[in-house]
Amino acid sequence: MDELSRDVLRESQLWQSPEGGKSLWTLEDYALRAKLAFLIYLKTEYRGAPGVDLVLSGAKIGGALFDSHWEIEPLELKGDVNEISISLLDRAEVDLSGQEIVDSWLQGRVRRVAPSAAD
Repeated sequence: MDELSRDVLRESQLWQSPEGGKSLWTLEDYALRAKLAFLIYLKTEYRGAPGVDLVLSGAKIGGALFDSHWEIEPLELKGDVNEISISLLDRAEVDLSGQEIVDSWLQGRVRRVAPSAAD
């Protein structure tokens, strides 16, 4: 199999599917939609890649085609890094990374606790 096809067909991919509010769609409906979208993406973006063409050749886009080669791993969004980092402890409990841009972000998030009398 060619390298491009191997990479495209084997690498994990995260696809966002924004939903909200009330819906008649079930989790299975959303999963099938993701499967179909992924296969359509392969067929349109990688047409001509030998390995992709081999996997998709002669088969109709459908859930069964996806299921014969891949599986979906639903992920749950736990939160926003900026929101959760507001609750960081005082600076004495944070080990800076040595990466300036990350450390600058981190230092802006932690509470500035005054040193105790023991310090």
